[in-house]
Amino acid sequence: MSDRVAARPPADYGLWVRFLALAAVLVAAAAATGFWVLNRGPDSPPSTADDTPSPDDRAVQAKPVGPTAKPFEVGGRPLFADWPKENPDLVIVVSAQTFGYLSPCGCSRPQFGGLERRYNLIAGLKKKGWEVIGVDAGDLAPQPGKGLTEQAQLKYIYGMMALHEMGYVAVGAGRTEFQNGLFELLGQYTVNNADKRPIILAANVVGAERDAAGKVTKTKPRADHFAAGKNRPMVEDVEVVSGGKVSVGVVGVVAPSVAAEVAAKDPSFDFDKPAAAVPAALKKLAADKAKPELKILLYQGSEGEAMQAAKDHPEFQLVVVGGETTEGVAPLMPRLVGNTQVINVGHKGMNVGLVGVFKTATGLDLRYQLVPLGEEYLTPEKPDELAKNHPVLQLLEQYTKAVKETKPRGFASLLAKATDDKKRGQHVAQVQNAKAELKYVGVQECAKCHANEVKKWGETKHSHAYEALEKYAKRPGLRQYDPECLSCHTTGFEYQTGFQNEKDTKHLLNNGCENCHGPASGHAKDPTNKDLLAALAPWKRGEKGNKLPPLAELEKIAALPENERGRVQLEARVQQLKNSLNGLCMKCHDGDNDPKFDFWTYIPKVYHSGLKQADLPPIGDDKKDKKE
Repeated sequence: MSDRVAARPPADYGLWVRFLALAAVLVAAAAATGFWVLNRGPDSPPSTADDTPSPDDRAVQAKPVGPTAKPFEVGGRPLFADWPKENPDLVIVVSAQTFGYLSPCGCSRPQFGGLERRYNLIAGLKKKGWEVIGVDAGDLAPQPGKGLTEQAQLKYIYGMMALHEMGYVAVGAGRTEFQNGLFELLGQYTVNNADKRPIILAANVVGAERDAAGKVTKTKPRADHFAAGKNRPMVEDVEVVSGGKVSVGVVGVVAPSVAAEVAAKDPSFDFDKPAAAVPAALKKLAADKAKPELKILLYQGSEGEAMQAAKDHPEFQLVVVGGETTEGVAPLMPRLVGNTQVINVGHKGMNVGLVGVFKTATGLDLRYQLVPLGEEYLTPEKPDELAKNHPVLQLLEQYTKAVKETKPRGFASLLAKATDDKKRGQHVAQVQNAKAELKYVGVQECAKCHANEVKKWGETKHSHAYEALEKYAKRPGLRQYDPECLSCHTTGFEYQTGFQNEKDTKHLLNNGCENCHGPASGHAKDPTNKDLLAALAPWKRGEKGNKLPPLAELEKIAALPENERGRVQLEARVQQLKNSLNGLCMKCHDGDNDPKFDFWTYIPKVYHSGLKQADLPPIGDDKKDKKE
C-alpha cells in the first residue's frame, strides 16, 4: 500500500543497513520477552553531558537491552531514560509527512511505519493510564505523481479516519493536501465528519481572485473561503483541547516557501504572511476560556523556516516541522530555539515523536522521545481483545476493499484505469523498435527456447509474485487489486500491452522475464534479429562481452562482509554493468519495498544462462514439471 518512489538508497546507506540488522535482532528479543506494545522498565540514572545524544545526531539506532529491561534503545539510550519517574500529565504524539504510507509494503522484513503500529503504540501508552493526544504537521496525502488521483483521495480519507481513532486533535494543511486538491479532500472527508477531530489547520490561507497576469485582485478570508454552513469552517486557524490535566492550544501555518509553490499551481489560494497570521492566532488562544498552558505550532515548511518561526514566536513551547528531512532518518532530539523545541520526525510515518508533559511548581517540564515504528508494534498474530477490535486494522481492510470497488469515471475499476494503454507509456524497446510493434508475451512463450532460464525463474520468488498478493498478503488483504502492488507483482504493468487483469492477461501474472528484458514478441518471432536481441539486454549498452563475473565469483563477493565488498576490483565495464542492473532491480526492490536489498546477495539467486530448445509444460503444472 505504499507508493513506489524513485529507486535510490538512503543518504547514509551503510548506517541504515546496520540499523535494520539491529532491528531484526530487536524483533526477536521483543518476541522472546513478550513485548509488543510499549513497556517502561526501571528508570535509568539521570543523563550526563557525555551520554546525551547531540541534537545534530540524526542516526536512529535500535538494539535489544535484555529480557528484563525495555524492548529497545534509540540512539543508544533506553526509551524514556530522562523522563521523570511519575506518570506524565499528558503525552503528545507528534507526526508529519505520512505521504499516504498507510502501512509498509510488507514484501520484505523488517520495515518501519504504518498506522497499525502507530495505533498499537498509542494503545500501549493509554493502557499505562497515560492521557494521549496527537498532532500532525500535514502531508498525510501522497506526493503527486505517485499513483491514481482516486487512490490518493482514498488514502487521505482512511488516513484521517485512522488519526481520529488514535485521538489526534489537529492536522496541518500540508503541501501534498494542496497538490492533491484541498477542496476535493475536504469534500471527501471533512464535510462528512464535521463534528470529529482532527481539525485541519492553516491560519494564513485565504481565497484569491487573480487577473490575467496572475496578480491577486481580491482575497476572501479563510473562514469564508472554507465555510461549511452551520458547521465550523473546513480549515481553521486554531484548535483548543481542554478537560484534561493540561490544556493545549494548536495553531497551523503554511510557510512562505510552501505558500509560493501552492499559489503558483493553484491560483484560487493565497496566503497571508505568518508574521501577521500567527500573532492573530495567539491572540485568539489567549482569549479562549481554557487558557491553554501548552501552545503548539504546526509548521508546514522547512526546518530552517520553522526555527525562525520559533525565534519570532517564543510563546510556543513546541513547533512541529512538516518540511524536508533526510530520507529515512530523523533527529534524535528536538532543535532548541530559546525555550522552544522544534521537532522533526522524518518521512513516511516511519517514526513518531512522543512529548511527555509534566506539570511542576514552576511550569511545564517537556521531555521528548523519538520512536521508530518497528515490528515490535505489530498486532499479535493470535487474536486477542485488541486484535479482534482493532479499529485501524478494520479501516485498512475497508481501504483495500474501496480500492478494489472504486470505479473512476469511464472505467470499471482503479485497476482498469491504471492499465489503460492510452494512459500507459511505452517501454524503451517499444520506442526504439516501433516498426516491430513489440508486445508482452509472457513466460510460457520464453520457455519454448529458454528452458534453463525459465526453470531457474521458477525457483525464485519472482515466479510466485502474484500469488504472494492473492494468498499471503494479510492485514490488510485484497492487495491483488491494488495498482501500487501489482506494478511489481505482474509483468509489464506500467507499459502498453502489459498486464491488465487476471482474466484477460493471465499469461502476465507474476514477475516474469519481460520485466527485466522488455517486451519479447519481436524476438520470439525473429530470434536471429540482432536489433531485437540487443533490446532484450539494454543494460549491456551494446558492448560485446559485457557481462557479469561467473556465478562462483558472485557468490564469493556476496559472502564477504559488507565493508569488504567495496574493495573488490571490477573492470570499469563490469562495474558499469553492475550499476545498470542494480538500478533495474531497484525499480521494485527500492528503499520502501525492500530496504534490505543488496545486489551482491540477490543476484546469485536469480543468476541464469544457457539455451535449451524445448517445449515446457504449462507454467505451474507441478506434475509435468517434476517429470521434466
